[in-house]
Amino acid sequence: MAIHPRSHREEGATTYPEHRPTQHQAYANQTRDYFINWAKEQSADVLAVVTAQFENLPEHSLKGVRACSKLQKLCRHYGVRRFMNACTCVTEIQSLTVTS
Repeated sequence: MAIHPRSHREEGATTYPEHRPTQHQAYANQTRDYFINWAKEQSADVLAVVTAQFENLPEHSLKGVRACSKLQKLCRHYGVRRFMNACTCVTEIQSLTVTS
C-alpha cells in the first residue's frame, strides 16, 4: 500500500513512478528522447528512420512510440547488422517508414 498527496486538479494523478510495476515504468519511459538515444547508439541511418517516426508529432505520440517499438523489435529479431543495413536502404530510397 502507498500513500500519495491528493491532487486537486481534475483527473490529476499523484502516483510515484517507482510505485508502478516494472513493465509500466519501462513503457512510461518510452519517449522520443529514449528512442533517439537508442538510435544514436546504432547508426546515422537508424537515427534518420527513428526521427522520421516522430516528425510533426508530439513527444509522447503513441503513433511514434509504437513505430519505434516495432523498429526495436525488428532489430532484436533480425540482428543489429541486418537491421542497420535495412535502415541504410530505406534512407537511400527516402522511404523512412517501418514497413519499408
